[in-house]
Amino acid sequence: MKIAGQRIRDLRRTRAMSLETVAARTDLSIGFISQIERGLSSPSLRVLATLADVMGVGIAGFFRRQGERQRHAERHCHPQASASPAATRIGSAIRPVTPGPSCSG
Repeated sequence: MKIAGQRIRDLRRTRAMSLETVAARTDLSIGFISQIERGLSSPSLRVLATLADVMGVGIAGFFRRQGERQRHAERHCHPQASASPAATRIGSAIRPVTPGPSCSG
């Protein structure tokens, strides 16, 4: 998780966000976010999704090294009328790339 923690810190700093700001927007403690960034705590997928939403990236962005190219993945459609953006991001972040029809809407 050290790579993810370092990327979270890098993204936070690039976006000029303080620990306090991220904590306020995520309902996580400053200490917990700091521990994640230093590789001392392993966040759940839900916490990663929440941090990704606040930072405006996909969860996969936390596991790429800076400068590494993004792989393209196909998002699969599943009717989830009440799904939150974080839940949608979690579902789409872990699906493998497979050929199939595009989603509309």
